[in-house]
Amino acid sequence: MDAISFVLGVRSAHLRGAQLKDLIYALDDRDKEAKGRRASVRLVYRQPNQEELHFTRTITGAGGSEYRIDGRLVSWDDYNGLFVATDDGHCRVIDVESIASKNLKELTALLEQISGSDELRREYDELEEQKKRTIVMERKQKKAQKEEAEKHLRLQQDLVC
Repeated sequence: MDAISFVLGVRSAHLRGAQLKDLIYALDDRDKEAKGRRASVRLVYRQPNQEELHFTRTITGAGGSEYRIDGRLVSWDDYNGLFVATDDGHCRVIDVESIASKNLKELTALLEQISGSDELRREYDELEEQKKRTIVMERKQKKAQKEEAEKHLRLQQDLVC
């Protein structure tokens, strides 16, 4: 989620580090301050027409951000308000900033919607409920079997005495 949030432009205050350069892997503080250290995340967006757009956000050694679309350096405004052509010839805006401002629960729901896994939610919930009913039924059966075995043992002890 950190990587997705980062590539979508979430500000460092909402990520794990106090500063963007805190997100760069480093063995120690000296290594973290080394010039030229960079980190980046690339998001590949497949459009309905199967063409791909590559969004890349990079942390520079100075702790700033660079934004690229298909390898081309762009401004935050261009990165944030990209028009994407759809199959029907219309355009839709991917509002990166509105996505980036979502909390983790909202972002997870959005990713589930984008991936289509939210369509499987009802089926998943039904299977989960069926599993719970099966477990409850098995517990009842095991409890009855245990009670019957205990009764059998008591009767055997009564016969021995």
